[in-house]
Amino acid sequence: MALSTRILVIDQDPAFRREVRTLAEALGYQAVEVDSGRAALAELGSGVADAVVVDLSIVDVPVRDIVAAVASLPAPRPALVVTGRAPSLEEAVDLMRRGVKDVLQKPATPERIGEALTRAIESSELARDVRRLRRESEDMSGIYLAGDSPAMVSVLERIDRLASVEMPILLTGEPGVGKGTIARRIHAGGPRSDRPLVVVPDADPSAVEHVLFGTSARPGAFALAQDGVLFIESIVSLGPTGQERLAKLLGDVSTARTGGQAVTWPRLIVGAPGELGELVDAGLVRPELARRLSPLTIHVPSLRDRRSDIPAIVKAVAQRAAAQSGRPAVEFSPDALERFQRESWASNIRSLESAALRAVALAAGGVVSAADLDGGGAQAAPSGERGAQAQGWAPTLDAQGEVQRYDEYEAEIFRFALDRAGGCVSRAAEMLGVGRATMYRKMRSYDIDAPPVSERAIVRSGRRPHDKDPLPGRAA
Repeated sequence: MALSTRILVIDQDPAFRREVRTLAEALGYQAVEVDSGRAALAELGSGVADAVVVDLSIVDVPVRDIVAAVASLPAPRPALVVTGRAPSLEEAVDLMRRGVKDVLQKPATPERIGEALTRAIESSELARDVRRLRRESEDMSGIYLAGDSPAMVSVLERIDRLASVEMPILLTGEPGVGKGTIARRIHAGGPRSDRPLVVVPDADPSAVEHVLFGTSARPGAFALAQDGVLFIESIVSLGPTGQERLAKLLGDVSTARTGGQAVTWPRLIVGAPGELGELVDAGLVRPELARRLSPLTIHVPSLRDRRSDIPAIVKAVAQRAAAQSGRPAVEFSPDALERFQRESWASNIRSLESAALRAVALAAGGVVSAADLDGGGAQAAPSGERGAQAQGWAPTLDAQGEVQRYDEYEAEIFRFALDRAGGCVSRAAEMLGVGRATMYRKMRSYDIDAPPVSERAIVRSGRRPHDKDPLPGRAA
């Protein structure tokens, strides 16, 4: 944790202030000490605190005034921890209602103080994340959800109807269709819009299970999102054990225990990389979990099912690029937009956005024409990529000189895609134009081992040497 994370400690006892400062620095935080309420209000006015620890015995300014001063700060506000020799239950409840995250009774053990500090900082960071995600949602929803096709209008109407429903919602659809954007729109339009939105990323099942349920040393996403919204990017990434645990928790929608800690139930949104029935048939989703999640489902259409929306999306991408770069927006000729509409876009929004940005960069005279989409001004592909494109796939002969069996041929294609994707299953599926469910089913069928590393770690590390989506007009 960077030392830019600051904790304001308000206490008249210098020994306690030193103890908190020592613990804060051990955790990687920076502590600012003051011994009066007036000094605390001056520090709060500078807006540099990420968390505040205040003692009830401060006499020059009532603690309630300090709590009110924090509440009046612009969001995201510092998280509050109150300490005291013998705070009553009524007093503690009143403080919690006013926004205090934790109430510690003195003397408190270093472990208890450290735990309270960590939770306070995480709460403050979550508040910042909520604001960031909300800005991203406002920015991206205008792009990803653009258009007025019947398929998209139906999705938007269903989002509006279900935003206030507290039951779990399942989002199905191919990779790249914008399930994350829709989850954020549901969060923004629901009764918990002012509470955290916690996202569990699509990663290895072992990592996802720890992130979701937590450990004895660190709270999981359930605990962090207990009064907000929890979005699990992929039900498949939970793995068999995680799915079984989630199915059991869904049996009691009031409380759950994660990492040994009781938490209230967050609003749950779960993504699925395809039709739920197909995922169950492929053995990727447990039937009992599917039954519990299926009542409220929103299917997010692929671009192939909403081709009439593609011109609006392309124009929105170009407008955002112009606004971010401070350059004039480009226009698209009718034949260019028609070319965009004809493509299959295996990666959906991701590949369409990438191609639109490349076309904007290559456009001459402020207008993107169909000729610009042919890649005449683009850099040549790496030699290895050109060789693969030129050679293509062709049936080969087996050891006995006979034509290679179809299943062996298909297995070779899937292994080749995995190799080109650096071992990333999601990326290989995108390259082949199939869903993750199909990818995993074929891997099991052909005894192809999944990579032992996290797919998300691969993406973060940049090991995607062949991740350029084709320009419109080339094979997608």
